[in-house]
Amino acid sequence: MIEPITRSDKFLAHAAGQSNGDLPTPITREEEYLNDVCKRFDNIDKL
Repeated sequence: MIEPITRSDKFLAHAAGQSNGDLPTPITREEEYLNDVCKRFDNIDKL
């Protein structure tokens, strides 16, 4: 597994299931979308 470096990396790693750490607070529109994707994947795991 690769270590996420950038903020985008952290969101993508979380969505891919490779990170369980806290996500950074979204700053850009792209990060807002990535954060929403992560939340959806987190909700799928709870079903």
